[in-house]
Amino acid sequence: MNNRSNTYSEAYHEEFRRRRTDPTYENYGKIYGDGKDVGLGDSYAYYGSTNWIKMFYKDLSMTQNHNLSVSGASKKVSYSLSGRYYGQDGIYKVGDETFYQYNLRAKGSVKITDWLKLSNNTAVFKRKYHQPMVSGGSQPLLRQFEHRGQPIYTPYNEDGTLMVHLVCMAPLKMAILSRRTTNLT
Repeated sequence: MNNRSNTYSEAYHEEFRRRRTDPTYENYGKIYGDGKDVGLGDSYAYYGSTNWIKMFYKDLSMTQNHNLSVSGASKKVSYSLSGRYYGQDGIYKVGDETFYQYNLRAKGSVKITDWLKLSNNTAVFKRKYHQPMVSGGSQPLLRQFEHRGQPIYTPYNEDGTLMVHLVCMAPLKMAILSRRTTNLT
């Protein structure tokens, strides 16, 4: 556990500040500590500064948009046919997030007599959207960042085990485990 699950501790905040700002301090830059030292009991104390957004969001995302239309007319008949494809790959570095949409529209009219015209305007579309969800429910990754992606957290405990708050977030857990050799913070 860390300070978020315990009562407010001024000692914890002072220790966090010293580890970040005082290069002469023996624990300067260290992100793990003993919870007993700051009143947190038998647990780790975390002093991390993880940028979860940078860790899990792509720097850019590709989008495609293609349109095609054909139309024509005579004195008695007119028609128009148009189609569109829109595709977007995901914004996350993990999971398989995709969005695709296909649109088709067909319009036509036939002048049967001077006072009777038959017209039709039909549109159909197909949309596919998949967003990675956490294994413990149907909440998207962004919502999980709001709950569990606090900067003070680190991806790992000092002993190398995955942080408890990430265990239920399967896509994040898999990404972290597959990227252990890189600097995640």
